[in-house]
Amino acid sequence: MLGAYVDRHGRRKGLILSLTLMAIGTACVAFVPGYASIGIAVPVIVLLGRLLQSFSAGVELGGVWVYLAEIATPGRRGFSCSWQSGSQQVAVIFAASLGVLLNQLLMLAQAEAADYTAFEGEAVDLQAVITRAVEKLALVASRRDIELWPCRSITGSS
Repeated sequence: MLGAYVDRHGRRKGLILSLTLMAIGTACVAFVPGYASIGIAVPVIVLLGRLLQSFSAGVELGGVWVYLAEIATPGRRGFSCSWQSGSQQVAVIFAASLGVLLNQLLMLAQAEAADYTAFEGEAVDLQAVITRAVEKLALVASRRDIELWPCRSITGSS
């Protein structure tokens, strides 16, 4: 479907449409309210958002490579096209590193907390978990006399 649109209207407009659809799908997933608010509509909205993301990603990859090859200067097509896959790998490494960091922060906070059992069995949103983990990490750091934010000593901010 999007391939036919790209063929009729051009790659640039097709890529803009693809990126717009990806942004709408991501917003659907990111900003959906909790199940208690709208009930069964939550998984339907998330599913539709993920389908929209997948639908737009199918056209995006090939279209970007062809577009990069078309706009590249002669003799530099390989270099220009390599930015597509290179940037994807950087994004994968960044996301994995962020996941490991958050996991370590949460594990440290859980290990030091005596009241961890209060979380068991409850559905807790990610913001509350991260906020609590950072607070517990700060508490652990203060007990062990660890400077948690070393940039403060450099910048002089508190």
